[in-house]
Amino acid sequence: MSLFATLLVGGAGAVFGLGLSLLFSCKRRRLSALQLEEARRRLEALIDSAPIGVYRSTPEGTFLSANPRLAQIYGYDSAEQLVSSVHDIGGELYLHKEDRGKLVATLEREEVVADYECPMRRRDGVVIWTSRCMRAIRGQDGRVAYYDAFLMDITERKKAETLREDVQRILRHDLKSPLQGIIGLPTLLLQQDDLTEDQRRMLLMVLDSGKAMQRMIDNSLSIYRMETNRFELDPEPVNLEDVANDCLNDLDGLRRTKELQVFVDLQPVVVGGERDLLRVMLANLLLNAMEAASTGGWVEAAVFAEDGLAKVWIRNQGAVPQEIRDKFFGKYATSGKRRGTGLGAYSALLVARAHGGDIAMSTSDEPEETLLVVSLPLSPG
Repeated sequence: MSLFATLLVGGAGAVFGLGLSLLFSCKRRRLSALQLEEARRRLEALIDSAPIGVYRSTPEGTFLSANPRLAQIYGYDSAEQLVSSVHDIGGELYLHKEDRGKLVATLEREEVVADYECPMRRRDGVVIWTSRCMRAIRGQDGRVAYYDAFLMDITERKKAETLREDVQRILRHDLKSPLQGIIGLPTLLLQQDDLTEDQRRMLLMVLDSGKAMQRMIDNSLSIYRMETNRFELDPEPVNLEDVANDCLNDLDGLRRTKELQVFVDLQPVVVGGERDLLRVMLANLLLNAMEAASTGGWVEAAVFAEDGLAKVWIRNQGAVPQEIRDKFFGKYATSGKRRGTGLGAYSALLVARAHGGDIAMSTSDEPEETLLVVSLPLSPG
């Protein structure tokens, strides 16, 4: 949850905090009406000078109050003009009226909504993007009396995200062109009849590496969309046993180089998901485990079903360094790896959660070992 959301969810927020504390203090100490009025004026001054939009609205869609920043965001000259001019927030300010309907339905159910992003329409018709946090306030009869909300204009951030996505799309397109040669040439050579077994094996390694890079390029946009909460899963039945075997085969060169013992217990377990993304998830976790194990050490991998969930266990010799244990799944969290990016566990967790699952990590110094447990919903039927 963002700091912006925490302001509202944690209470009235920093904007209201000082004024409210003054009011409560005055009531407890039974101070004079003059002092109470002074506290009220200071609270109003805080709200009026807030760098974010602050408002109160009715369930029917009218403003009860607003601060100057909110009026500025929507293109009105003053808060008073905004409150008096807008009679249907959903119809006049929301680009898609149904967005407010979804927001109201969620508030009725959960009381608080954090970081709700949607496009809005300014007074001059310009479309902007906003993020809001809202809290439903109920009356004595239990019905929602009004909503208190904070709102931010995130249009520039959205433009930056769009630009980043466009750049990534261009890079993917430009990288794919030379990849076609890397993949196509070994494919043609493998059709020759006079190749030795070593030549055929090396060509297959080049072909597999090229295809792996192609999958990484294709999946980069999906990972980015997961980061920005815009990913939509297109599930199909995927057998995790097959995916795990593919990943272990891809990593066989590393296993041989480090002389690792790899113990496997893979059962046919089917989940609903996208095979390439699940392969990225397992490949990253297995790669981390093999890199963390010492030369001549061991790694264990298991796939099974338990308690209505698909489970993947990956255990390796070696404990996660103390300095990154609390941020193991964080972006860029790495320690001791010369070429480590700190993105493997991070992207694996994104993929697991995009599939409705999660990943847990436990590590110990005695014995020195680390266990990762991936939990995913089983495919229906």
